[in-house]
Amino acid sequence: MSERASPESLFTADALSESAVEAIQHLVAANPELMSHLRDFAVGARPIEEGAPNHRLFVILEGALALFKNLPGGGVIEVSRHGRGDLVGVHSFATDNRSFCTAEAVEPTRALRLGPSLLESLPTNYPELHRLVQRLIVANLAMRYRSAVQLQVQLSEANRELTETRNRLIHQEKLAVLGQLAAGVAHEVNNPVAAILRHSDTLKELLPPLLESAAPGLAAEFWRAGLDSPGSLATQREAMEALTAAYPALPRAALRQVAAIPPDLRTKVLGKPGATSVTANGTALIAIFECAFLLRHMGTGAHQISHLVKKLKEYARPASIDPEVVDIRESIEGTFVVLNPLINRHQLSAMLTPGLNVSARATSLTQIWTNLIKNACEAMESGGTLSVRAFANNGRALVEIQDTGPGIPEELKHRIFEVNFTTKTGGENFGLGLGLSITRSLINENDGVLELTETPGGGCTFRVSFPLAKEPAVLDTAD
Repeated sequence: MSERASPESLFTADALSESAVEAIQHLVAANPELMSHLRDFAVGARPIEEGAPNHRLFVILEGALALFKNLPGGGVIEVSRHGRGDLVGVHSFATDNRSFCTAEAVEPTRALRLGPSLLESLPTNYPELHRLVQRLIVANLAMRYRSAVQLQVQLSEANRELTETRNRLIHQEKLAVLGQLAAGVAHEVNNPVAAILRHSDTLKELLPPLLESAAPGLAAEFWRAGLDSPGSLATQREAMEALTAAYPALPRAALRQVAAIPPDLRTKVLGKPGATSVTANGTALIAIFECAFLLRHMGTGAHQISHLVKKLKEYARPASIDPEVVDIRESIEGTFVVLNPLINRHQLSAMLTPGLNVSARATSLTQIWTNLIKNACEAMESGGTLSVRAFANNGRALVEIQDTGPGIPEELKHRIFEVNFTTKTGGENFGLGLGLSITRSLINENDGVLELTETPGGGCTFRVSFPLAKEPAVLDTAD
């Protein structure tokens, strides 16, 4: 059989087995009939072939035998390796089934071959050998049971890791598709928004000269007022109350339009208090003010959309393979923009230190902040407080994401990072139980640490830390 990598031995003789082997060697050496049952195997010899009948039990006295198994799709794997004091061929010999594996000598080996007739005669003819063999059988069964338990533990852990990796890959593929869709939507939205901004700027230049004829001497003043008006609803409500008292004869619709105009310009539209109608050019002045006011807010809205599109493009950019220097503050603020509808249900307290750079995959950080902030928001009723802090501490960048929700029950804390475990069982907060498991994996992959702590007064805090990126070396160019 060709050379193969040898796994660590699953079965090794303990002190009791070693003493039993030494005793068996002395008994065999003193008995010519037992000597005839000794078998020597050179390297590569196969005392047992997979699929063949086996009517012998081999007690290894020196050397080692390895068990090999043929794979269904082709190829061979080494299952285990057995040395001094181990028994080989137990299963096929005891069950009278065909051999499950091939036994091959991986070093010069000597073994005592026990057939059915010899085993039957042991209690009568060789009681001491019978006792020693029985001891080896019990020791081997105990060893194999322990190894089977260890193997089951390893398989369970491997299965957990495979399941976690599979779910992460599925999640990453979904994010990649979502990123492509988001990039496409952002591109389509960006073009009309850019057109709106260009056209609104053009209108701001073209309209004032045209409107001057409608209200000579006042059009430019009302136009500038409209462009500069903050449009506060609270201020307009207060102005409405004062205007209603000063001009009781005027319709509320007219007063509502004038309430947005700065106080020093209102009399130029309404005249003196108590007037029953607007001034001669008052309607034109209101229209000029509203045109400028609407253009201002249209531009503001377009700029907000443009900013959102920019952040969406950054958020949905292709996943990076290699780490890069990422500004923690910019990464978190980009996530704030994308999750704004969810965050707006609560009070946001953000204290983010600028220039907090780490070496990591930017897309991984984006996903980490998304999962943790989304979980924090969904853990709270509307009106809760979301606190996000980012600061440096002992050469590491620390990010704390804190909520004021009910917290995590003590009995569930050890399970929240398990794959497929979720407390979101219905409604709009339905969850798959992948977020925190994936988050922890992404943090570990980027040399980070994730900790969960209780928040005083309720809620919980997730603390993430990464090593700060090393500053690039500055070359000394002085002579």
